[in-house]
Amino acid sequence: MAAQTQDAPDTLPRDFFSQPDTLPANFSFPKGNKPATLPNVTNKDLGKAGKAAIGALPWVGGSVGVWLAPEVAGAGWLLNAAIGAGSAALGGAAGSTVEQGIKTAAGTSDRPRSAGEFAKRVGTEAAVQGAGEFGGRMIAAPFSFVLKKFHPTSLYASALKPSTALKVEEANRIIKTGLKAGVPTSETGYASLIKAVDRTSKRINEEVARKSTDLGGVIDPTTVRDRLNVLLEHYEKQAYPDEDIATIKKVRDSFMKRHSYEAPYTKIAPGVEEESGKMVPVGKGSTTVNVPLTLKEAQLEKQGTYRFNKGGYGSLGGAQLEAEKNMAHTLREQITALFPEVEGLNRQDKEFIELEEQLRKFVGRQRNKNMIGLVPAVVGASTGLFSGVMSGDTKTGAEGGMAGGILAMAVMALDDPEIKSRLAITLAKAAKSRLAGVGGRIARNAIPAATRAMGSAVNSDRTAQPPSLDEVRRQREQP
Repeated sequence: MAAQTQDAPDTLPRDFFSQPDTLPANFSFPKGNKPATLPNVTNKDLGKAGKAAIGALPWVGGSVGVWLAPEVAGAGWLLNAAIGAGSAALGGAAGSTVEQGIKTAAGTSDRPRSAGEFAKRVGTEAAVQGAGEFGGRMIAAPFSFVLKKFHPTSLYASALKPSTALKVEEANRIIKTGLKAGVPTSETGYASLIKAVDRTSKRINEEVARKSTDLGGVIDPTTVRDRLNVLLEHYEKQAYPDEDIATIKKVRDSFMKRHSYEAPYTKIAPGVEEESGKMVPVGKGSTTVNVPLTLKEAQLEKQGTYRFNKGGYGSLGGAQLEAEKNMAHTLREQITALFPEVEGLNRQDKEFIELEEQLRKFVGRQRNKNMIGLVPAVVGASTGLFSGVMSGDTKTGAEGGMAGGILAMAVMALDDPEIKSRLAITLAKAAKSRLAGVGGRIARNAIPAATRAMGSAVNSDRTAQPPSLDEVRRQREQP
């Protein structure tokens, strides 16, 4: 029997969803809190904002051009300034082209009236952006110079005066170590650095002693010998190498003698009766057997070499100092290669020793300059006194002598290496090095950007034209 079905009604009952046709008389929608005041923004205000944004396009283009401009290393300030100015001009021209195109399409009152005027405006804005960038860099140059001059790195380098024989990265590493460790360029600073080297060496000794017992003899002395042979080849190239070569050979042979011994043996040869094949003793001989160093022995020898040389203030001969330093460096490298756990301490030890070498030379130079350093003060005082006496006024002469002496002493203080280095350390600890770098970038970039912005604003005022009567009428009709 087939199931009975019913057709769906065409309409649903009015009460199907149980919703009234009308809302209750007392019903009200929830209300939010209306602010006390609303911003009164009109179409005129929006138009002004849009006009300002369009007017800034040449400056934005010039800024992008400067940002994309390549900085040629070693080209000099003038060439890089010219490149920046040219890039700003191109960017300004591109930005002005977009600006004039928008104004032409929108039919604004200050739109260019002809193709010639369009091109003239683009060219003028290019010139404004280029000249503004170049002029701004000229204004910024003194600020950048002062900030760079008083940068901690520059101050410390001026005080220490690392050897010109060093590579740039080596000199920078030494200066960074001095600033980080807070070591002033003075005999007091040198003494504090020696203590820091000793503390670091003591920590390395403790670490190495634990590992040395487990490994035994592991450092081949011939590694040091081969490195000294390379140094020999370097010294052989000079005009009169005999004395230096003898010194390096003495250091090399002394080291090898300490780490080797002569093992005796008996020389043998075939006997008289060769048919018997017997070998018979014919004499005595010896052969050299090298004895590998333990980590502890290598560390103690390296440390002793540095300790012996660090008080010389440059009195040791160049060849002997280089040979012993070379030997100690090789031992340190071998220790680090076999025991990487002390790599960080060895790196710190190396940095301290590099700084110690330059500071030792500095102290030696300063000891010879102490008496010479009094000359400016004496000359300044004498000049002031002489001028007063020649004028016939003894009192004026005394005052002039005192003023001249004080002025000379002030100049000496500003140029004193210890004062320079302590100022550099103070700036570095106060994180002024970062601020100085930011300040230099601000001076180099913000000032030219400001000059370009001012030039663009002046040029925009000059090109502005009064609105037509129709435009004035439309503006008045706008709310």
